[in-house]
Amino acid sequence: MKIGWTRPILRTVAPGVALAAALAMTPRAVASQTAPQQSLLRALGDHYELPADEVAILAEWRIPVGEIPVALAISDHASISPDALVASRRNGRDWATLAGRYGMDMGWFHVPLDPVPQPVVALYAELESRPRARWGEVRPDDAQVVFLVNVRFLQEYASVSADVAAAALAEHGGLAEALRAISP
Repeated sequence: MKIGWTRPILRTVAPGVALAAALAMTPRAVASQTAPQQSLLRALGDHYELPADEVAILAEWRIPVGEIPVALAISDHASISPDALVASRRNGRDWATLAGRYGMDMGWFHVPLDPVPQPVVALYAELESRPRARWGEVRPDDAQVVFLVNVRFLQEYASVSADVAAAALAEHGGLAEALRAISP
């Protein structure tokens, strides 16, 4: 069940991008996913209403599994192909730049957290020093974007508070492991 800032993704993928990604997949690469990572990919497909094979293709692009929700969240918001975002990411663009291109700034990424966990302490201190109308001037780094999107995904998918989601990420280190820990 999706709440918050998600909506169905435009399910059109550039045919050449999809074909190239599909051809790049190997059985060994698919088999290299751990059980928690495979569960995460299924959960992401469920959450973003995508077929499991589309999410698996993103995993085969060799981006960290924790960054896949960022590509899906931005593409969901902007109604563009997640493959296009991943290709831009692999070409050196940071997540904040990619999100900014589609009108998503720090106000979009912000998740109320108490206590504020280490990955975003400095970022949230900077936000506190500004009126909300000026949050768009604050530029999160990639790790902060990934952390906040992963918190939001866990919060929405597992129906837990943002604080519980953030604590699970901090305790378990990775998104797949955090999801496994807080899922019923």
